[in-house]
Amino acid sequence: MPHLFICPNCGNRTAATDRNAGFRREARGCSKCGFGFLFELLDDYYPAPDAAFFVSDQEGKLIGAGRGARELTGL
Repeated sequence: MPHLFICPNCGNRTAATDRNAGFRREARGCSKCGFGFLFELLDDYYPAPDAAFFVSDQEGKLIGAGRGARELTGL
């Protein structure tokens, strides 16, 4: 069963049959724009292609924002 991934920067969606192929230590990056990591889409959450992404740490501090974030917040 393929695992679905989405890039928070460009919105590119990819599928991989094995999410741990090669047992790399670094996160899987986007093949389209080169962004450093991808989010795995789970069965219970499948965002729209133009959804804004916000990334926070365990303390709730904003550490990243993807495509659409500026338009949504106006910042």
